[in-house]
Amino acid sequence: MIEVKSLVKEFEGKQVLRGLSTTFIEGKTNLIIGQSGAGKTVFLKCLIGMIEPTSGEILFDGKDLASLPPLHLKKLRLQMGVLFQGSALFDNMTVLGNVLFPLEMFSKISNSDKKEKAMLLIKKVGLEKAIHKYPSEISGGMMKRCAIARALVNDPKYLFCDEPNSGLDPQTGEIIDNLLSQLTHERNITTVINTHDMNSVKNIGEKIIFLDRGQKNWEGSYQEIEETGTARLKHFITFV
Repeated sequence: MIEVKSLVKEFEGKQVLRGLSTTFIEGKTNLIIGQSGAGKTVFLKCLIGMIEPTSGEILFDGKDLASLPPLHLKKLRLQMGVLFQGSALFDNMTVLGNVLFPLEMFSKISNSDKKEKAMLLIKKVGLEKAIHKYPSEISGGMMKRCAIARALVNDPKYLFCDEPNSGLDPQTGEIIDNLLSQLTHERNITTVINTHDMNSVKNIGEKIIFLDRGQKNWEGSYQEIEETGTARLKHFITFV
C-alpha cells in the first residue's frame, strides 16, 4: 500500500500541493482526477520520485520514500512501472525491442527467458502481429498497449499512469482502461492513474481522489459520488 501524509510541494514560495493525505489501495485501480492546475501531475511526479516534496511523507509499505538509503531506493524504483502520457516509446526500436528494453537493462535472466517474458506480455496486450513494427508504423492505441507491456515486463508492484487515454478515441480509450484494470487485478498491482477521462472514472475507478487547488477535496468510489460527493466534485464531473 502507498500512504501519503501531509504532502506539501512549493515552487518559488507558491504551494502546488497543500497538505495532501491519502492512501492507494493494493490490487486496485486508484484514479487521481481534477481540473488543469489542480496539482495532479506534480502529485504523480512526487509519488514516483521525480520531484522531491517540500514536506510530508510518501510511504511504500510503511517505508518513507525520502529517507530510503540509495540501495533500497534503487530496489523500490525497480518495483515501479510507469506509463507516460505520450507512451515514450523508442522510435528506433520495434514493439518487441521496446518491451525487451527494461529486461535488457535490469534483468539477469537468460536472453531466451527475456524474449519469452516479453512475448507473453505482448500477446497479453494483443500485439503479437506487430512485434517487428516500429512506433511510426502503429496506431496510437497500439503504442499505448506497447507502453503498458513495457511498463509491466519487470513485474512491478506499483504501476503509475499519466493520462493513458490522452489522444485516443473513446472506443480505444475503453480498451486501454479494460486492459489496465485486468492486468491490475491479475497481477495484484497498486495502480495509480492520473486522468481527466470521466469514462475511466466510471468504468474502472475503484478508488477516486479528487484534487482541487492542490488539496484533496474528496475520495471514494464512483458509486459514492452521488451520495457523498462535494459540490465542487459534482460540478467538475458535470462540466469536464
